[in-house]
Amino acid sequence: MAARHFSRAGAALAIAAVAALGCSHAWDLLEPLPGTTGTGGSASASSSSGLGGASATSTTSGAGGATSSSAQSSSADASSGAQSSSADASSSAQSSSAAASSSGTGGGGSTASYKATFAACNSDQDLDIAKCEALFGNGTMDVDAQTTAGLDAHGYVRFDLDAQLAGKTIDSVTLRLTTLFDPAAQANSDKSGSIFAVEPFNATSLGLAQPATIGGAVGLDLGPVAIGTDYYWSLQNLPVAASSSVYLAVITPSGDGVRYWNDHGAVPPLLIVKYH
Repeated sequence: MAARHFSRAGAALAIAAVAALGCSHAWDLLEPLPGTTGTGGSASASSSSGLGGASATSTTSGAGGATSSSAQSSSADASSGAQSSSADASSSAQSSSAAASSSGTGGGGSTASYKATFAACNSDQDLDIAKCEALFGNGTMDVDAQTTAGLDAHGYVRFDLDAQLAGKTIDSVTLRLTTLFDPAAQANSDKSGSIFAVEPFNATSLGLAQPATIGGAVGLDLGPVAIGTDYYWSLQNLPVAASSSVYLAVITPSGDGVRYWNDHGAVPPLLIVKYH
């Protein structure tokens, strides 16, 4: 309180001196605005993730204290500059991540990703692929050991590879399938289905027969699946060669069927090949 009284007294003398010079805002110049005291916080920019991508997050933080109006302005300018720099860094990191995803995996290895050329389903007693797709709508693929009509429906996916893999050593092959988003489709199941290599097929041949499997499963059942989720199978002992096609079947023993997107669905099947 003593310090406060001294300040007021000194200010009063100063006002009197300035008033003699005809200035009407002396007190405004001499009395600083009340300071604001508090503790700082932190704010994080939202991060996004995509397939095979990395997210970048920028964070700014600070501690509060007593500040005059000019100090607050400087602090705001500094904060704005820091946020701008942070946003630029985040944008740069995301751009670099996208470039890395498209060009390779780093460490001497590369990745090639192939969207399904064709994907559909049929059943053992009704081979019409249009009817199988119509069960849950355009762009869908039903995999079910016992459909509502009591049929055994399989999913079939074909990938056409290019010359990018010529002369390369294949390190791994991964299949991604995505379940439907709509809860009404009941895409969730107690089993994901297993992946098999099968004899070549196309839309016409699927209307005539279910292609025969070649050997045992190349991708084992993953267990329970939920709606609107990506699922990945590491495919073992699957021959992959440049400028060739890969033919796969998705088969489940469960009567609680699972529904995936087909080649013209919202999230088409994807084959991810790592090589060097």
